[in-house]
Amino acid sequence: MKKLINLINKFLFYIRKKQIQTHKEKINKVIVLSNTALGDTILSTPVVKTLKKSFPDIYIVFMINKTLYPLFKDYEYADKVLTYNKSFWGIIKHILYFRKNKFDSIFLAHSNGPQDLFIVLASNIPNIHKAINYPNKVSYEFLKLIKNDINNEKYQHIIEHRLDTVRYLNPPILDLTIDIPKKFYKKIIINDDKFIIGFQLGAADIYKMWPIENFIKLANKLIKFNNKIIIVLLGIKSEQGLASQLLQYTIDKKRVINYCEKTSIEELPMLINSLDLLVTNDTGTLHLAVALKKNSISLFSPTDSKIFGPYQDFNKHIVIQKNGNFINNKPKKDRNQDAMKLITAEEVYESAIKQIYRIKKCVV
Repeated sequence: MKKLINLINKFLFYIRKKQIQTHKEKINKVIVLSNTALGDTILSTPVVKTLKKSFPDIYIVFMINKTLYPLFKDYEYADKVLTYNKSFWGIIKHILYFRKNKFDSIFLAHSNGPQDLFIVLASNIPNIHKAINYPNKVSYEFLKLIKNDINNEKYQHIIEHRLDTVRYLNPPILDLTIDIPKKFYKKIIINDDKFIIGFQLGAADIYKMWPIENFIKLANKLIKFNNKIIIVLLGIKSEQGLASQLLQYTIDKKRVINYCEKTSIEELPMLINSLDLLVTNDTGTLHLAVALKKNSISLFSPTDSKIFGPYQDFNKHIVIQKNGNFINNKPKKDRNQDAMKLITAEEVYESAIKQIYRIKKCVV
């Protein structure tokens, strides 16, 4: 499919380039596209919020991955939430919808090519705005089409890069905070006289995952520290094996609750709301916890926390960053956990104790 779309893009590009360059800016009906994973979609919400708060009369469609629809269907800053269909005929349907409804602007907060270029070229949307996924570059074609300025060498948080798609419009309100629909901001109490610590065991790629042996060491040290600590395991079906390993080697199985594969996307915020603290890899779960204003310890080594880490409520979050960039010199299929092994169980434990004493709940 990509070969076919690339061929179509080459043809459409030369037709559309002149139309884009001579079109006068006008924003009334807007699409914000962020059609990938949970974390990237949450990190795109400042674009939606800034547009709606700054220009309340515009009509905004937020297009997202269909797996995330139950989480965002009631998002207050979007007039409509649509799901993205990545098949060829699904993309054609999106193009026909955009053309029929005469959208004048599209903001590509996070999207995959060449499908995103095909969409903007074939949809006849005059105002095209695209963010970079730092430090990657934007294609030559997009550079000739987009209205906003981008700089792939500018070292700033990914939220700032995405807001660059809106900044040139001089929005009166620039909202840098991430969030999800308000209905999810409700605490569910598992046991109020306990201190609940969540472990996000997995990540999208193995080289971003802290070794399970270290999670086991951390769990046992925390269980020994205080008998009011309960550990909750978070994860999807593919991470069930990691949860089983931790349960096998923990010193007190009764104080470990396994929620791997047991929560839907709309139930996950309620579970995170029940936590006092989350220990997590660089994942969508981290960004969801930040959006929900929960306390966290996040573990970074091959990725940069200054780009992808927490960017609000800094007092609630401890980031452990190691220089594991060496692993990124290898092809993805050859990358292992060597970079994440630089983070020791002892230093994560020390950070957890700091968070426990700062929160000052029943444990202290």
